[in-house]
Formats: sequence, structure tokens, C-alpha cells
Amino acid sequence: MITVKIDEADLLDMLVDRVGYWTDDRDVKELYSKYYENMVYGGCFEGAELDIHSIVDNDYVNYLTVVDRKEYEEDRTEYLRDNIKNFIEENQDLYEEKEDFLAELKDKIEELKEEAPEFDDLEVGESSIELDRYGCIEAKTDDLILIRY
Repeated sequence: MITVKIDEADLLDMLVDRVGYWTDDRDVKELYSKYYENMVYGGCFEGAELDIHSIVDNDYVNYLTVVDRKEYEEDRTEYLRDNIKNFIEENQDLYEEKEDFLAELKDKIEELKEEAPEFDDLEVGESSIELDRYGCIEAKTDDLILIRY
């Protein structure tokens, strides 16, 4: 076994170059570049044994997924619609006063919006999104998010 030290920028280039094996989409490469930049400069590879192909291939195939703005917003809309509908069906007959029910419904809608924020409000590292298939957001660009599931 040989121990080698490598400059962070060179390691980042090697990781992003391997992403090019899987895709030639410039936006997806930028997304993965941001992800690996956070990993490299965050010390995740410090002192580690590295196999560039294994790292990138496993991330790309098994651990991470790319979601675009439109797909996220569709999932969010479905989540909000289904949960609001369920709340109405389960609670509308529990209130004697319509105003009380409407106030509770308004509060519930705000709570659901916090659980599934708009795309622009998503933050890297956030893992509290309640949408079923969404795990931790590992990287984000203007139109894409990279999710670990």
C-alpha cells in the first residue's frame, strides 16, 4: 500500500471528472461538483483510502439522486394537496363554528408548508422535508437538488 498526499483541488477535479463517466449534463456535473467540493474541503476524505471510481460510482448509482425544480414542485404540490384534503375530511365535522375550523385549517396549511418548503427555500443539509422520497439535501443549484436517500 502506498500513501499519497493530494491537493484538495486535484482530488475535486478527479471526482468531478469521474462524474463525467456517468453523464455529460453540465448542470448535473455542477451539482455533483458542489457536493464533492463540500466533501473535500469539509475534510471528509482526510486520511482516507480513496478509490475515485468506487466513491463516485456508488454515489451516482446507489446513494444520490438528482431532482429538478419542476419535479420537486410537483411532489410538493401533491403532498400539500393530499394532506390538506385528509385534514379537511378528518376534521371538518369536529368544529361547531366554521371560523374555528377555518383557523385550524389555516394553521395546518402553514405547518405543511414548513414541512415541504418551496424549492427556493430548500437548504443544503436539510433533512426534515416530509416528502416521502426525499432524504438529506447534499447540494443545490438554481434548478436542481442532489438528495441522499
